[in-house]
Amino acid sequence: MTHSPAVAAARTRLLLQGYILGIPLWWVLGIDFIVVQGLAALLVVVCLTAHRRFSLSDHLLAATILSLCLSAYLGGFLQGSEHSRFVAALYNLSFWVCGLILVQQVRHILVHDPDGRMRLLWAGHVAFLMLVACGWGAVALAYAVGDLSLITPSVFGLLVGDRIPDSAPHIQRHAWLVFTLADWGLPGVPMPRMRVFGPYPAATAATVAALGTLSLLYVAERHGRGLRFLVLEAVVPFTLALTLTRSSLGGWVMGFVLANLLFGTIHRRLTAAAVAVMAGGMVLLGSLDVGEAASYRQYSSESRFENYAEAVERTLDLAPILGLGIKPREESHIALGSHSTYVSVFTKGGILGLLLATAYLVLLPAARWTLAWMMTATGAARLDARGVTELRILLTLQVATWVWLGFEDLDAPATAAALLFIGMALIGDGTGRTLAGAGPRAQARPGRPLLRRRTA
Repeated sequence: MTHSPAVAAARTRLLLQGYILGIPLWWVLGIDFIVVQGLAALLVVVCLTAHRRFSLSDHLLAATILSLCLSAYLGGFLQGSEHSRFVAALYNLSFWVCGLILVQQVRHILVHDPDGRMRLLWAGHVAFLMLVACGWGAVALAYAVGDLSLITPSVFGLLVGDRIPDSAPHIQRHAWLVFTLADWGLPGVPMPRMRVFGPYPAATAATVAALGTLSLLYVAERHGRGLRFLVLEAVVPFTLALTLTRSSLGGWVMGFVLANLLFGTIHRRLTAAAVAVMAGGMVLLGSLDVGEAASYRQYSSESRFENYAEAVERTLDLAPILGLGIKPREESHIALGSHSTYVSVFTKGGILGLLLATAYLVLLPAARWTLAWMMTATGAARLDARGVTELRILLTLQVATWVWLGFEDLDAPATAAALLFIGMALIGDGTGRTLAGAGPRAQARPGRPLLRRRTA
């Protein structure tokens, strides 16, 4: 029995809402590393029509997936005969496949479900509030009890934790619920590092950024840009700071500055300029002892960049075009080519994979954002206040994502990857409507009424 596009879109929207609202549950159960694949399979079954049309970005993502799959088969399975690493590569590749499915399904919802967008944003808003409550509460509890590391087994860990092999460190992480972990902070001051809803802090940070974006969009459209929106705008970077993840916090600040300079009012542009001057001045003038603070993360930074250099050198020597197909794991505690999406794709997919992934993740979005800004600056795109606010929020997430991808793997944290791909779909929708000359919220979609603000 076939259903209309609207009915299918409503059903997929319910699935996505359930997944987003269930993020805390998947984390507590310890099964978040496989839920995304199950969600993607259900979405395809419920609404196969969402995948009949491919945009340019879809073709680039599909080409990236095929390239990485071919490299994994040739380099990891046939030539390398490293079957365990080949399986790991396929698992990582599954997140790219799920990403393609999520992007197309979200786009289908935005077109065919009149209330789908606001309902998805509402789910993200609720999930973000749960994350803030859990994360902030964990940090406060860590200080209150005097134990900066709050760790307990997940349900998955209680059932099979002792039977997980050492060769599967990614799965081992899901055997534990790490609320906070003692780590570096200010010079000479240890701090609890927030790790809720993620297997490691960088994954938590990406989850914060993605859910925070959904929450900001919801509040901006539902309640306007008043005090509630301004408070939430400050809550997001503060929560990012609790993860002590430099790439995410720095990327969010850079995105905030750029977005407000390009799409902000005169007051926001002045605020963004002041933030940029203050951040630059703190570094250049040494008002903050950056050197001493950085010493806490010296090992992490050194091992990370040594890993990058070795991965690039080995890939260029052995398989520069198609890559190694896998990320070899040797004596190091991390696999070769890890902790950077760009280096990881180059290691596994070579020059071909890197070109395709960079075109999808960076070049095409950058071109769309450049054109969107030119159209708004020249008045070719008629944006209302909400449309400008949406572009500003989405550009902040875009820049934060670009920076995060430089230092973390997109195909490792399941929840963060799914949310970032949902964010990419919203970014594509927002910039796409701007390029069409209407602006994201300036004109209703066919069959979809404009959202109305409540009046007193």
